[in-house]
Amino acid sequence: MQPQVTVPLYAAVLGLFCTALSQRPVAFSPFDHDGVFFSVAIPTITASSGFGPNFFQIKAPSTLQANMFILYSASSSDVTLSPRSGKGHFQPAPNLNCRVSLLGGSGIQDGMMTANVLCENCNDWQGGSMDPKSPSTRWIHAYKEGSLLNFDNVTEFIQKHDGQGGASADLSHTKTASTNPFSTYNASTDSSDTTSSTDGTGVPDMLIAHRLMMATAFILLFPPLALIVLLPFAISISKVHAPLQVLALALTISRLGSVFAYAHRWLGRSMIVLGTINGGLGFYLAGIGNPGAPQSAMIVYSIIAGVEDLIDKSGSANLLPPGR
Repeated sequence: MQPQVTVPLYAAVLGLFCTALSQRPVAFSPFDHDGVFFSVAIPTITASSGFGPNFFQIKAPSTLQANMFILYSASSSDVTLSPRSGKGHFQPAPNLNCRVSLLGGSGIQDGMMTANVLCENCNDWQGGSMDPKSPSTRWIHAYKEGSLLNFDNVTEFIQKHDGQGGASADLSHTKTASTNPFSTYNASTDSSDTTSSTDGTGVPDMLIAHRLMMATAFILLFPPLALIVLLPFAISISKVHAPLQVLALALTISRLGSVFAYAHRWLGRSMIVLGTINGGLGFYLAGIGNPGAPQSAMIVYSIIAGVEDLIDKSGSANLLPPGR
């Protein structure tokens, strides 16, 4: 069996943040997925000395300076555990220095993938560390919904997760003398309590604000405020168009029948087109259909952009009225 993990429908990720494992393992899970569990246990010798190996378990429906362990299916019965290093909002890099091994009970059974893991050097890693005796250790977790991956390669490319969260786990009561504390362990009933848990499946407010503001600017503001110049009645550019576009001087020059007028018009059109395309790329990179980029929003965005493009082309075919 390869040192990696998989399960139908989900890929699961466990991350240890800067500090982190009594008599029973401690467990936590995402609020909206009761079948996903992350459990941790600390060997007695490690708890006493502060150094040594640790145990942890990842269990799920198959499917920033953090020490990460990614679980995905290797086959219909085996799983792959891929140790990686979290470097922020980027594809986590494989951590070839992490010494982990899968224990008995790991694999896929009844649609659930399980990884019972012994990690021999998880108390310190590049960018962080964990105190195995701490009553408050920081953990993060994430999952990806979809079809089985079926890869036994620990460096396999993975897609962005669909949901994530965090927990503060009390490791001071997780000591164990067993060589496999998860052999008869049930995370849903046998776990000691965690201190707290948070759900991070929602889209961050900053990203929501960015998407709304950029879409509003390039779809609802820039094109209409430029098109008012083409209306079939006289409008004062200096009082309406120029202040709204914050280009008073440039617009004054553009009133003259010179190269500056054409340069201004086509520069404005080019920037609007590029801004609109950039918005579409934003939807694509965020993953159309994901919580942060719903398909309905992409459809509305495309329809508005298309209609305004037609209006612009239609208006551009007419001569500007005199005195504008």
